[in-house]
Amino acid sequence: MTMGIIVRDEEDIYKAHDYELKVIFKDSTLTLKRTKTRYLTDTIAIVHARLQLSNQSALINNEEPQVRNNLFIFVTQRINDSWYCIAAQNAEVQNGQETFIKKEDGAYEAVNYSSFKKK
Repeated sequence: MTMGIIVRDEEDIYKAHDYELKVIFKDSTLTLKRTKTRYLTDTIAIVHARLQLSNQSALINNEEPQVRNNLFIFVTQRINDSWYCIAAQNAEVQNGQETFIKKEDGAYEAVNYSSFKKK
C-alpha cells in the first residue's frame, strides 16, 4: 500500500486511504498522546505528533494485533487565517529499538545495537 511510498496524486491518496480505512483500520482507534510544534516562520511549522493505534484488523482469526506507537511529522503552512498540511510522514516507534535490519529473506527485524556491545 503506502508503506514507504510517496503518494502525490490526489486520486492515489484517496484510493490508498479508502482501502486502508475500510480494510486495515476499519475498527481502529488512533489516540493522540502528545504534540510538539516548531515554527520555522510565521507561516510554516513542523508538528511532531506521537500517536497510539489500537484495534487494527487481524490478518488471521484469533490473532489480535497489539497496540502500536507512531510518530507523525506534519509540515504545515498558514494561508490567510487557516493552517494546511502540505506534507506528512508516518514512522513506526518500537520502544527499546534503534533501527531495523533487513534479513536475507527480505523481512525486517527491529534491533538495538547496544545489546550487542562488547563488555
